[in-house]
Amino acid sequence: MKKHLFFIATILCSLESYCQVLNYSDIGLLLSQSSTNGTARFNSMAGAFGAVGGDLSSMRINPAAGAVFKLSEFGFSLAFNDLTTTSNYYGSSNRSNSNTTDFAQIGFVNIIDLSRYSDDWTKVFFGFNYVKTANYNNNWFADGNSGVTTWVEDPTDPDILYTDAEYQNFDSFSKGGRHSYSFYGGAQWGKDIYFGIGVITQTMDYYQNTIQEEFNNDGNGNTVDGYLEEWEQVRGNAISFNFGIIAKVSRALRIGLSYETASKWSMSEESNLVKETPDDLLGYYELQYSTDPGFIYSNNYDKVLFYDYALDTPGKLTASAALVVGKLGLFSFDYTSNFYNQLQFPDPLEFQSENGFFVSEIQNTMDLAIGAEIRAGILRIRGGFKLKESPFKNDNQSSNQEEYSLGIGFDKGRYKLDIAYQYYTSNGTYDFYPDYREVQPAILTQDLSKITTSLLIRL
Repeated sequence: MKKHLFFIATILCSLESYCQVLNYSDIGLLLSQSSTNGTARFNSMAGAFGAVGGDLSSMRINPAAGAVFKLSEFGFSLAFNDLTTTSNYYGSSNRSNSNTTDFAQIGFVNIIDLSRYSDDWTKVFFGFNYVKTANYNNNWFADGNSGVTTWVEDPTDPDILYTDAEYQNFDSFSKGGRHSYSFYGGAQWGKDIYFGIGVITQTMDYYQNTIQEEFNNDGNGNTVDGYLEEWEQVRGNAISFNFGIIAKVSRALRIGLSYETASKWSMSEESNLVKETPDDLLGYYELQYSTDPGFIYSNNYDKVLFYDYALDTPGKLTASAALVVGKLGLFSFDYTSNFYNQLQFPDPLEFQSENGFFVSEIQNTMDLAIGAEIRAGILRIRGGFKLKESPFKNDNQSSNQEEYSLGIGFDKGRYKLDIAYQYYTSNGTYDFYPDYREVQPAILTQDLSKITTSLLIRL
């Protein structure tokens, strides 16, 4: 049987790179969304590469991008992430910071020149690119006093009721990541048409541990100290395919069109979110009462639940255009339709409520990415902007996510060094007490600054 998770909806990952895995609907949304991750050049231009091509990470947007390369190329990237989480809970504000450095990307493209053997087919290519598409390492906390008690009764005396709240505290620790391993192939036909196809495999590994503490009294000097710990490990593997074409309409103008199929995920979970007896609680708890200070009420710390399931996440269609102005630079534009109507759990009986939620609350969305590059000798100056529409039908425009990026690069012919800076912000809520509607959730704001450095070598 499918377990019922204690974690109820909170931050739903408008920042896909940093998010808390929660109930099954949240997991579906988490794996449906993506942020801009790849080479520094790709990141600095907001990933608007569907018609530009010639970048290792651009093949994920449009696999025909590999055929735009003139020479074989190898490259890798490192990324430094600085995440700040600010929590506000009943007037108490706290700020937490998490820093990580990742091996963010590595890939290559091999170009095979056919111009000597064919009048129609100019070249073929095959390539590979790995990208760390999400970093789940984060640690934050919130505290305050809602004035509402949830541990009320005293087992030693039914006349003692702990109705006065003193303090509440919540800690969240998460780690893991999401990774993409993509294989591409394609060709250039004549001088102006590029084709490509890709096989995209993904893995994800997410662990979250939360601790909730509550201190109450009865107004007569008796106190209770409540402790609840929950943990969850989620792993998954997926496969999808993408197809694309890029055409040179004129010397300066390129257009592109690509489609990525829905991703088929195979998921597995383990957690302590299980009841071993009718009177048990989800997770591990400890209660210590001042009326009996030598005894701690608790359940089994080592209980574990295992569960496997399947998940389909949305495909997408991307239309692109780019204006390449000789050696002066370029301007690019990508418009992506995300097909959230493909988001579903294939088992309709076990996941009836989750699939119903997707149908009633989730909509297809659009992403708009704009990038620009100015060239001056070996120097490259870049900038980008991305607007991502919220997948929730009832959200207003303020819930849409904006991403900003800047970058600089140096092209010495055989060697290229690129640096990118990205900034995202996300707002949401975390409900510590989902069974108590009178308790307001904590308000969370997450700000991410990311610096990516790439070294690329033409072969």
